[in-house]
Amino acid sequence: NLKKGKRRVLKKQRTKNSNFPLTGYLKCSECGQTVYGSQSNNGKSKRTTRKYYYYQCNSKHKCLRYNAEVVHSELVDVFKTIQPDEEVTALFEEILISEYKNVKKSRKSEIQELSKKINAVEENQLLATEKFAIGKIDDTIYRRLIQKSDEELSKLKLTKAEYGDFQKDLDKFLTFGMSLLTNLEKFYEKADVEVKCQLLGSIFDK
Repeated sequence: NLKKGKRRVLKKQRTKNSNFPLTGYLKCSECGQTVYGSQSNNGKSKRTTRKYYYYQCNSKHKCLRYNAEVVHSELVDVFKTIQPDEEVTALFEEILISEYKNVKKSRKSEIQELSKKINAVEENQLLATEKFAIGKIDDTIYRRLIQKSDEELSKLKLTKAEYGDFQKDLDKFLTFGMSLLTNLEKFYEKADVEVKCQLLGSIFDK
């Protein structure tokens, strides 16, 4: 869908069981029904109770059930095979930049406005220093002007710092996005169940 310029609309995900992130995304190979997570154990009579996790459908036909660990491992193997070509990678980077700029457009504008104010205060300080040097303003007035402008500069610079660095933040955003695209299996394995479900929902239809 990247090449076609289409974007999948993500549905809000419900809280998921961390043992079964693929619930709702799989279809039974025998009957075609949706497959869900299922848990069983080795019985209360055993000295140590062990739990087993499976994916199975709700069909009455007694279809096969699938070991969850094996299913998860095979999904990671599939992710390992997903290596986008240069055209897709370049397009993905353009989309990331566009989305970031749209989200941060207001912040960037405010940072630019703060930079203008900082430059104006610094120019006024320089002008005051030049006037003081040639005797146009006395020492008392000069000190007051510098003190007042220093306080204003500190406030402006602090406010600007709180907004962060637009380019540095963009670079971090791009690095993360491109790393996700080219290392999908590693990101998936480390993610919590909610993030896994969001990722699966962006790739597969339910």
